[in-house]
Amino acid sequence: MQTIMEKGSDKQLRDAVLRQIEWSPEIASEDISVGAKDGTVNLTGFVHSYPEKVAAEKTAKSVYGVLAVANDIEVKAGTRTDPEIARDIVHALKIDLTVPD
Repeated sequence: MQTIMEKGSDKQLRDAVLRQIEWSPEIASEDISVGAKDGTVNLTGFVHSYPEKVAAEKTAKSVYGVLAVANDIEVKAGTRTDPEIARDIVHALKIDLTVPD
């Protein structure tokens, strides 16, 4: 039973960090993923600048319950990331009236 509670608290911690990152005005990227296990948060994904990477780490550290942060976010300055391209393609297909849902 204790294992289930720990997994639940990991999910709660992950969700709290994600919410905090979404609300941070310094972080514009939508390509940040968060994982949590036993108080350790793992940040992955892409941002457009080094200050944004640092802000994501600082924001994650500010969440109650975070004991450590592994920041594996990559900085992709001046280039579009694969998730950005995929979002743009999906959006273009949605607004094209000739393409069926």
